[in-house]
Amino acid sequence: MNKNPYLQYRHSEGLGDLIACTLHSKFILPLTKLLTGSEEICLACNKRRQSLNYIFPIPFWKIFFENYDKKIEDFQKYFILEEEKKEQDNNIIIQAEEVIKDVIILEEKEKSIPEYKILSESSTEIDDYIIKTIIYKKQ
Repeated sequence: MNKNPYLQYRHSEGLGDLIACTLHSKFILPLTKLLTGSEEICLACNKRRQSLNYIFPIPFWKIFFENYDKKIEDFQKYFILEEEKKEQDNNIIIQAEEVIKDVIILEEKEKSIPEYKILSESSTEIDDYIIKTIIYKKQ
């Protein structure tokens, strides 16, 4: 099922939505992507969708929902889920920043070892990782 509520048959309000849903369906999407270069609905497609919905309104959503209010409630769930996902992502970023601060504090504590002298120190960055090497010599 498509995550974009505008590209789901159960939210279709007219001929434009039916065409957009068909073009972005699981089996036709590779062809659409090949022709347009995008999986998402573009601005021109969106304008065509809205125009055809206005000219040929087909309340296809009535098959799935009792009334328009229930359709809108279901439609809004997708946007609430996106906001919750963004909030979770922000929480993960905050937690990662706290872990990085803790690592920096530990690194400063571990850097000085009693009775040992630092001979060399190097760090290498590979993708998202930093490999740090510290060589000590007993005094």
